[in-house]
Amino acid sequence: MTIEQETFENTEAENEIESGSEAESIEATRLVNMNVQIVIGRTKMGVQQILKLARGAVIELDREIGDPVDVIVNDRPVARGQLVEVEGGRIGITLTEMLREHPKG
Repeated sequence: MTIEQETFENTEAENEIESGSEAESIEATRLVNMNVQIVIGRTKMGVQQILKLARGAVIELDREIGDPVDVIVNDRPVARGQLVEVEGGRIGITLTEMLREHPKG
């Protein structure tokens, strides 16, 4: 998405919200972009370890192959799922659990 498109979408959403009705306000929220991350694992490393990283380095994560991955929306965990291969060899996710309470940590 280019900056021009993003600006246009935000302006359109603002215009709809200003028009007043609750239905229009709800519809305007559909135009808001959200940051979505799929987290396959985490680890902690010291600066010295990070500086030694080079091509081919392996970073061990806190998860095992087959463990569910976390779906994070705007820095909040909202679901878990399994990685899947989609068309063209790309990676996707099948949601397996929706989180009602956001875990701490």
